[in-house]
Amino acid sequence: EEPWQGRALGMGVVAMERFDVSREEFRDALIAAIAAHPADAGETAATAYYAAWIDALERVLNRRALLGA
Repeated sequence: EEPWQGRALGMGVVAMERFDVSREEFRDALIAAIAAHPADAGETAATAYYAAWIDALERVLNRRALLGA
């Protein structure tokens, strides 16, 4: 829906490849992020999904101490 959503996807794919994050590890983080933050009223499903995608990516990289908390 929005340009930032494609950028979030691309950033996540590159980071997972570069830092050797398995699909399973990311999938688990994404499931947790979606469960923790359901869509807000008026928010599209795509916006909620990609917000969770970014949250999951941050969680995975933080666990690997690649980002500051």
